Amino acid sequence: MEKFDLVEVDRSTFIAKIGAGQRLGNVATHLYNQGQRAIPHGVCPGVGIAGHALHGGLDTIVGLDVVLANGTQVHTSSTSYPDLFWAMRGAGESFGIATYLYVQTQPAPPSTIFFTSNLSASLTDIETVISGFENVQNLILTSPLITPNMTFGFNTDGRGSFFIAGSCIGCNAVAFNNTVLPAILSGFRYNTRIVQTIGWLEGLAAVAGQLGLPLQQPLGHEYNVKSTFYVKSLMTKNAHPLTTAAIRSFWSYVLAHQGEPFRSVINLYGGPGSALNIPSSNSTAFARRDAMWVFENFGDTTNGLPPFDPDTIALVEGLNAAVENAQPDGDFSAYLNYIDPQLDATTAARLYYGADTYNRLLELKRDFDPKFLFWNPQAVGNSLALDEE
Repeated sequence: MEKFDLVEVDRSTFIAKIGAGQRLGNVATHLYNQGQRAIPHGVCPGVGIAGHALHGGLDTIVGLDVVLANGTQVHTSSTSYPDLFWAMRGAGESFGIATYLYVQTQPAPPSTIFFTSNLSASLTDIETVISGFENVQNLILTSPLITPNMTFGFNTDGRGSFFIAGSCIGCNAVAFNNTVLPAILSGFRYNTRIVQTIGWLEGLAAVAGQLGLPLQQPLGHEYNVKSTFYVKSLMTKNAHPLTTAAIRSFWSYVLAHQGEPFRSVINLYGGPGSALNIPSSNSTAFARRDAMWVFENFGDTTNGLPPFDPDTIALVEGLNAAVENAQPDGDFSAYLNYIDPQLDATTAARLYYGADTYNRLLELKRDFDPKFLFWNPQAVGNSLALDEE
């Protein structure tokens, strides 16, 4: 798909036509250079725009050019092939090949607050970690200090690292530094606290730099960034916040497995009033609109290259199980953009989509791909219809 590299903004509608072979860092750069436009997207610059968007990572899509299983090309939107348009935004790989995405852009923020704080000192006392995490969760659910223009996540690993990092768009820097961030950090022990106000593109480049990557990335066969890992995700819901028992169980597991090859990213993905939560659960095939936290639990090889130790799978599964077993009524789900190859097709359908969404997708699969051309082990159609939840 590397030849599908166009990024072009219509100067009257500000809708961008984006080739499916592009990567997020390049897209951000091209949009900014065409009238300082922007779209919401993930922070890893090498991620492909198509996979990111078609599994629910981009709500601002207004149209798609799609090649169907019968070889025809169609343009989908809310008024043209609306059922296919719905399915492609959440389960795209099961229905067709997207060649171009049409995305409504927004003016890029003139500045953004980026913040980070080293919380590693908290790991010396599990009660401190539990108290700090519970405080943040309560702020998300109840405090006006946590606004929809803010995002952040916790990062920890088996080497004793623990930090928070995030951003706030359009926030007052003085109020954020003096009131909001102290409230977030309350309960934790921290060594450093860094707050910067920088431009939009500069901020994206800074985040990419933290990952050891430049913002602009090569396409297709020229892209050579590789990593060997296993990942499981876990999504929590606003209606079922993590219990004290689940928080304690997770962090106890983290502390008990120091020195082992895992890392966990716990991102504020939704939350009350967030852009993720506002659309209805049936607005696209990405159904997990009620999400709050997303856990991304990784098991890595020492140098990021094969071979992969199968024992690491059990280590990562233990991170998920620590939460799930401590909160059996948590109604947890999973994030489709972090595929877990250990899941069978039925479990994947339930965790990624839920019964209502999956069963509708199954009906549409019979219409648009009756011979099952678009297949993978967890594709729509590998599981029979799910029982209603």
